[in-house]
Amino acid sequence: NIIVVGAYWEDGSGVGVNSTNQADNSAIDSGAAYVYEKQMNGEWIFTTYLKANNTGSYDNFGLSVDVNDKWIVVGAYFEDSSSQSDPNDNNLSNSGAVYLYSHNPSTTPSNIEFHSYLKAINPQQDAHFGFSLALYEDWLLVGAHQENSNSIGIDGNPFNTDATNTGSAYLFKFDSSLDEWIFYHYLKSDDKDPARGDGEFFGFSVSLWSDSSQVIALVGAPHMDSLGNRAGSAFIFHFPSDYPPAAIITGEISFTTVEVTTESTTAEEQTTGEQTTVQDG
Repeated sequence: NIIVVGAYWEDGSGVGVNSTNQADNSAIDSGAAYVYEKQMNGEWIFTTYLKANNTGSYDNFGLSVDVNDKWIVVGAYFEDSSSQSDPNDNNLSNSGAVYLYSHNPSTTPSNIEFHSYLKAINPQQDAHFGFSLALYEDWLLVGAHQENSNSIGIDGNPFNTDATNTGSAYLFKFDSSLDEWIFYHYLKSDDKDPARGDGEFFGFSVSLWSDSSQVIALVGAPHMDSLGNRAGSAFIFHFPSDYPPAAIITGEISFTTVEVTTESTTAEEQTTGEQTTVQDG
């Protein structure tokens, strides 16, 4: 009963939820999202205008959106902050960010409030964190298809820029006891080719599903070359639902090793991996 529509070239300079200066179009291409809710009579009406909490020109807030019965998430893949702690520093062009809003579907309108501002654990210039995203219950998967680390697979070292535009994806989970979204895992393709830095765009598309025992993350890489030039691949990651989060320690990452399976699928079509979806069953 709720729809979220992104308008990533919108120019409003307002901040947050239902900004009062919606007519001020001085923040070019800052972007916005619009919430529509279904009424008891079946009519859909506009209820809420969303902006970033650090609105900036050319951030493209609203390029990607998703919604479930608890959360609204909006990506701004051209956002420029270099850290999660300071959204306004603008020192890392096009690193990207994601914004989460809580909502209560039992009320009309559904009492939407800004909740969280998320960055990658390894913000990089032009990484485009938030280009793609997927919500499922209290899990969130975010793609950054121009991220540059040369790590492979699950929870490798993200702190280098040695493989241009290989791309990555980031798995987060909401911790209700802390009232925070916690980073869980850092995902890369399994391509071991030393020449992989030509741009796989892993994270161009993402999808997510979970139940009481597992989390399944699907990540598209439309420029993978396994079956020819930019034939494309899609990668499926299976996590036990109680798989522990990665721990960030002074710029290094340590991990508890448990069994996690990874699958990849390829097809000799240039568009493989540009769109992905996971469904129940």
